[in-house]
Amino acid sequence: AVPSIVVGHTRLGCAPSGSLYWGFRAVEALGFVTWPRQNRLDVVPSDWAARALLHLLTRPTLRHQRYHVSAGATSSINWNDLARTFACIKDPAAARSRYRIASPEAYQEAVARCRAAFGQGNVRHIATVLRHYRRFAEWNVVFSNRRLLAEGVPPPPRFTDYLELCERTSSGRSIVDQMSENAVDL
Repeated sequence: AVPSIVVGHTRLGCAPSGSLYWGFRAVEALGFVTWPRQNRLDVVPSDWAARALLHLLTRPTLRHQRYHVSAGATSSINWNDLARTFACIKDPAAARSRYRIASPEAYQEAVARCRAAFGQGNVRHIATVLRHYRRFAEWNVVFSNRRLLAEGVPPPPRFTDYLELCERTSSGRSIVDQMSENAVDL
């Protein structure tokens, strides 16, 4: 079984781990994307992913050898959904997407704004990691979870269903601090 992007927890948000949530906070702080806002995000919460994996591991037999532990077509969201949810959290009166579309070249301009938006930290490292996020977001990939659902695993909640909890449990930590908690060498 291969899990998709695992972010947060449906009851604990990002309290146990900021995981990759800091990347979404970074995009929100910058306010623009370099990919179409209709591109899909295949994000699942850690507690759902753990239950799905446990379900597969405890089955006496499985129909297939590989499963995507993923949001799939019905539970994935797009960047417009994400932006609207962030807008509702930050300014309920606005409740609209504020992400502008920028060229990949404009992305380089963002590197200069990173320190102001994200707090103290290694701006070059932040830019490198965000470049990897950007490439993934541009792919517009959603993994099919039909096999998983056919084995009796309920569909995951949409990321936007528990995004406010992730945001609330991330407050008080800078984006750089949250990224550092879950550092990956690139």
